[in-house]
Amino acid sequence: MEVVHEPLGLFEGSVGFQSTFSDFKVSGEEGFLPNTYSSTNSIFVIEQVDLAPVTIEMGARLDYSSVASGGGGAFG
Repeated sequence: MEVVHEPLGLFEGSVGFQSTFSDFKVSGEEGFLPNTYSSTNSIFVIEQVDLAPVTIEMGARLDYSSVASGGGGAFG
């Protein structure tokens, strides 16, 4: 999700949030990998400042990721 904000002084840009989730499972004879649950959550900001004749663009992003094994892999 991304939201463009009203100009704040010289700054024009947007802020946003992104989230993903994955539930990886393998089965059958080839199912030797463990079940894996992963998620990523991010926030970001992108700004632009027009200082004619130069335009400055900048951005920042903060991510948090986690991965957990639920077992289920078969070795041997």
